[in-house]
Amino acid sequence: DQMHLKNDIKLVLDKNMTAEISDINIKDFAADMFMMLNRHKITLPRDITMLIRGIVVIAGLLEEINPNIIESLSRTSKVVEENNKYINEITTEVIKSSAALLWNYDYELLQELDENIENDNAKEKVIGVYFNLQDFNNLDIVIRKNLIIKSVELLKGNSKNIEKANIDEAIKLAKQNVGGKYTYLNKEIKVIIKNGNIFILKVV
Repeated sequence: DQMHLKNDIKLVLDKNMTAEISDINIKDFAADMFMMLNRHKITLPRDITMLIRGIVVIAGLLEEINPNIIESLSRTSKVVEENNKYINEITTEVIKSSAALLWNYDYELLQELDENIENDNAKEKVIGVYFNLQDFNNLDIVIRKNLIIKSVELLKGNSKNIEKANIDEAIKLAKQNVGGKYTYLNKEIKVIIKNGNIFILKVV
């Protein structure tokens, strides 16, 4: 019944709950899962079954090639996680120490940045972040890209629809350091180089 099924699922999961990824035997885990499903007469869709069997086969082959492959992948994953954490910490620190926020933006400066601004109401509709351009360009490119992403998240709450190509274009624009040039990260976010700064603006 349903209660027995829940208990059996819990037993299968608890068996590896405290184990490191490198200590989990994928073949044994898959075998336990299939035995549990058979015991309860549960049939998985064929595509799911083939996927699981494929993972087991690949895991077996990798272990034959390199018995420590799972442990190596686990270590690599931890290194990547630590690197991402470090990059985010550096980016957050740069934003706290170097970024200037633009809320209820000064109309004259906004008009200077964007000649398409034609009415006083615009100052209530534009928010932004800006950095000293030289300081920005002196940062590692990974930090620069992350700064752009974090700035967008700060302005609109997320970085959805921000493509890598658009970020690369903004980085290129900043490196060229030509005043008055601009590009778009998406329909809402505009990057402008002006007065020795890089401005990231959002119309709200």
